[in-house]
Amino acid sequence: MRKRLKEKLSNALSPESLSKVTSSFDLVGNIAIIKAPINAADAEIVAKQIMTTHTGVKTVFSQTSPIRGHHRIRQLTLLAGENTTVTRHKEAGCVFAVD
Repeated sequence: MRKRLKEKLSNALSPESLSKVTSSFDLVGNIAIIKAPINAADAEIVAKQIMTTHTGVKTVFSQTSPIRGHHRIRQLTLLAGENTTVTRHKEAGCVFAVD
């Protein structure tokens, strides 16, 4: 049985902080984007756990604004990993370079 993100974080975060963590996140290429309504230190712990669990993830960002506009742009804050928003995303046999 696979352990969920909250289970893996149960020893690292307080119950109050853990209740604010969402288990889902967006994955675009090797970049994970989480919604982190928690303090910066806890968000960094969550980001590092995602990178540990998903070894292909090289960067974790926190979404700091809603998705807006025709191009679906959102503001991001780096939490862990490489400071880049450029990646390659594979979908339906096609590879896309995205930023």
